Amino acid sequence: DWCAPCKQLSPIIEELAGTYGDRMVFAKVDTNANTRVAAEQGIMSLPTIQVWQGGQLVKSLQGGKTKKALVKIVEEFVA
Repeated sequence: DWCAPCKQLSPIIEELAGTYGDRMVFAKVDTNANTRVAAEQGIMSLPTIQVWQGGQLVKSLQGGKTKKALVKIVEEFVA
């Protein structure tokens, strides 16, 4: 609950999941409750957005992003 940029990003991610969820899986991880996942992924700042394809990490972004920027990234991988 303490990550303000995460709170701002959450409704955008929910909207993108509704729009693109048939072509891409969206997941959120609470790094406080899942510290092992954060450590394994080398997540050092929040929010962190990762795009995985074929079991491989193909893109990692840190910090708040605009809806426009996120749509561009999603469309890069679902096209």
